[in-house]
Amino acid sequence: MEYCGRMNGLNLLSLARGLPKLAHVRLDGAFLITDVAWAEFFYEVGPRLKGFKAAYTGFGPCAMRALITHCTGLEELRLSECADFDDDCLAMLAAPITEREEMLQEPERVLRLLAERGKKGKMTNTNAGILSADAYSGKVPEWQPLLKLRKLELPHPHKPMTNITAKRVLRMLGSQLQVLNLAGFRDIGDDFLLGVLAEHSHNVTELTLSECTGISPEAFVEFLAAGRKKAKMIGHGYTHLDLRRCYMLTDAVMQELVQHSGATLMTLNLNSVDDNLTCDGLLALAGQIYCVPEGQERPVLEKSITGCTSLEELDLSWVRCTTDAVLEQIVGKCKNLTLIKVYGCQNVTSFAPVRPGLTYVGRECDLL
Repeated sequence: MEYCGRMNGLNLLSLARGLPKLAHVRLDGAFLITDVAWAEFFYEVGPRLKGFKAAYTGFGPCAMRALITHCTGLEELRLSECADFDDDCLAMLAAPITEREEMLQEPERVLRLLAERGKKGKMTNTNAGILSADAYSGKVPEWQPLLKLRKLELPHPHKPMTNITAKRVLRMLGSQLQVLNLAGFRDIGDDFLLGVLAEHSHNVTELTLSECTGISPEAFVEFLAAGRKKAKMIGHGYTHLDLRRCYMLTDAVMQELVQHSGATLMTLNLNSVDDNLTCDGLLALAGQIYCVPEGQERPVLEKSITGCTSLEELDLSWVRCTTDAVLEQIVGKCKNLTLIKVYGCQNVTSFAPVRPGLTYVGRECDLL
């Protein structure tokens, strides 16, 4: 459900108790549901919950602890724009290593919090139905990893997520993940990409690192170059890649990306990757690898490769080096393209290449 701003804790518990086969939940904008109400919901649904997505709601440490404790069958987790979700919540996805984290993840702490809020009379209709600590007695297991988790999406956190915690979580869960979304994790850097993601994410096919501006282009090149052989060995590269607002990306990154995942890539988002990218980098999508020979200023075609033959959707919005001529090469090579977004690309005109089934979105000549 979306835009469910009038939904409260009592409504949430009614869903948990009235729908015995409820396995997937998505709620956007349920800002009246509190951290504690979410905790009881997870206690109610237990391991039958397979997928959970929430945005703009009161999801915090109490809810996170209950989710990990009770929903051991979780396969998909997405938390976005939750104001109470912080680095401590993220750390709960990994085994506790400090005394403070052990305290935060202690089951009895959750019980005390529930009991204290009840005694202080803080249970309003929004939080109605919260169980007492006695009801939980003897039923709260110790921490254990979410072994069935395949999709982890934590985009746009309101509070900063540290590089150290992100590395711990990926070391714990990375090898089992197929989808990883860390959009807006501005603190992660080269050591995260090269030391953790490269070693523990071999099964990831959908990767989102948009707005991760702490990663250098040199690290991206090294990451993709090192992963190229592994991608060929396991038979797949990335199918969906979102690098929106990674302003530092260069032509070399694009060339390595195409050589790494050109045969498998279906959607690519390069929105606003404009600072260092040129048309030579974009032409890599069409299988054209350019380089600048020593002693020369102008790039020359070094080699031709397959290109992104499986590409279906491409976002080049605000990549101002995009032109009709560049698109002609890309469209000619990427036969499966059905959607190209070109907002803010003033050099894309009505003369851009067209064919049946291909749609341009954001072209200035279509909007004027």
